[in-house]
Amino acid sequence: CMVMMSRSGAIMTLSASNPDLNLYEGESDEVFDGHGDRVERSVYGREWIDNPCGETGIDMKIQGRWKLENAGNSDVTVKVEGNSTRIHFTTREARTEEIQLSRIIGE
Repeated sequence: CMVMMSRSGAIMTLSASNPDLNLYEGESDEVFDGHGDRVERSVYGREWIDNPCGETGIDMKIQGRWKLENAGNSDVTVKVEGNSTRIHFTTREARTEEIQLSRIIGE
């Protein structure tokens, strides 16, 4: 995944993306020849080529106590754990999801 962060005072903006389209699960469908070398195959010959994109998750833990201010259209959960914050993004179709967090002060 790729995560980018910018901060302005007590507001943090996090952007997260996972380029994995999650078209299939399980073992690789690679084919090998008699010498153990991978046989070149077109992506269009794969059984999963027409599968819909699946969901992927991005989990992270950041230092400090933060609360969700703006999630836009993102599917995200934010949970404070002691002096850190755990964040889970659910991503689809390799899109970038963006949220804004604000620092929790004086609890």
